[in-house]
Amino acid sequence: MQMPVKLHEPVRIKRGRRRLTYAVGLGLWLTGAAWLVFHYFRKVTTDFGPAENPLTHWWLAAHGLFAFATLWLFGLLWGQHIVGAWKSGRHRLSGGVLFAVLAVLIASGYLLYYAGGDETRAITSVIHWGIGLAVPLAFIIHRFRKAVPTRSRIRPDGGETEGLV
Repeated sequence: MQMPVKLHEPVRIKRGRRRLTYAVGLGLWLTGAAWLVFHYFRKVTTDFGPAENPLTHWWLAAHGLFAFATLWLFGLLWGQHIVGAWKSGRHRLSGGVLFAVLAVLIASGYLLYYAGGDETRAITSVIHWGIGLAVPLAFIIHRFRKAVPTRSRIRPDGGETEGLV
């Protein structure tokens, strides 16, 4: 009789790196949200009519800075958290969704910076900020969701494996 396959222990992020993750993520989200507010709702009136608020550019520049920091942090988390946590089987659904959301934001951010054409840019922009505004929800679900044990499953070789959702 074979012993049940044990899942790996949860892969926790050290306190300092967790705080860095929160700070960079919050900075990215806040600068993106501020850009939206200034771009769409804080136009200025000039002698020539409505114009872009001068602070819009700076919010976008700050958002770009946080985006670079996020890419670096994403690479760090890949090696220290994501791969090991995937093997553990814990929080796979919420982690997978969070990974997919971040991948779409990275791709759409790249397209916003490099893709030409006003129509493509307009569609990509709505996708980017629509998903970006919702990303805290995906993060909160992933971070604070409790792992729920499931019933043991029978492996093809007859042994049991314990699973977590």
